[in-house]
Amino acid sequence: MKSEYVVIGLGRFGMSVAKTLIQNGHEVLAIDKDEHTVQEISSDATYAVQIDSTDEMALEQLGIHKYAHAIVGIGEDLQASILTTLLLKEMEVGRITAKAKDEHHGKVLSKIGATMLSFQNEIWGNG
Repeated sequence: MKSEYVVIGLGRFGMSVAKTLIQNGHEVLAIDKDEHTVQEISSDATYAVQIDSTDEMALEQLGIHKYAHAIVGIGEDLQASILTTLLLKEMEVGRITAKAKDEHHGKVLSKIGATMLSFQNEIWGNG
């Protein structure tokens, strides 16, 4: 079954997850604040957009609420990770998987709406 995913934060983790989803035939909206990173995946992803994921208006304009599953791959910028996860929850995205830097970060993400956590030492995808 083909699904639509949004992957936010295209570091090693996010890029690996996005590429694996694409290889498995899923549609992917890839988001990152870095233009070079967005260009890198733009030929493979269904959509690739450079925005600040903490910008609520930008997320709304992309129709984020239509996606059933969002993966937040932001790990180092805790504030951006937490705010992005909170915005996705408020926009009623069905499932939110978030990358957590450590156990404390994971607890915060769970309390604000992440339905699944991935810790930095876990490996997803093929990368």
